[in-house]
Amino acid sequence: MILKYDEHGQPYEDIALENKKLTQGHKFLKGRIKELENSLSIALEINDRHQREYRKLNEKARELGGKCREAGRVMIELNVKYEASLKELDRLKTKYEPSSNSC
Repeated sequence: MILKYDEHGQPYEDIALENKKLTQGHKFLKGRIKELENSLSIALEINDRHQREYRKLNEKARELGGKCREAGRVMIELNVKYEASLKELDRLKTKYEPSSNSC
């Protein structure tokens, strides 16, 4: 703050400079607030979009997880049937193959 003297020699504070600084600071802060509000708005939009995408991906993952489990069960069933077929084939081979002693 700057002290000035009036026409009677009495000191007084010149607040014009302080007022100017405060006004400039206020304008700067108002501009900064607007920037931050815009940044927040953009961040909220991005967050909403990512949450929607995450929900969709999560649903898709659950759906695919169910399909994978079902495919696994089918693979196990096919493997069991294949092994049973191999055993049946071996049994039939031994039953219908001519024995080497019968010549």
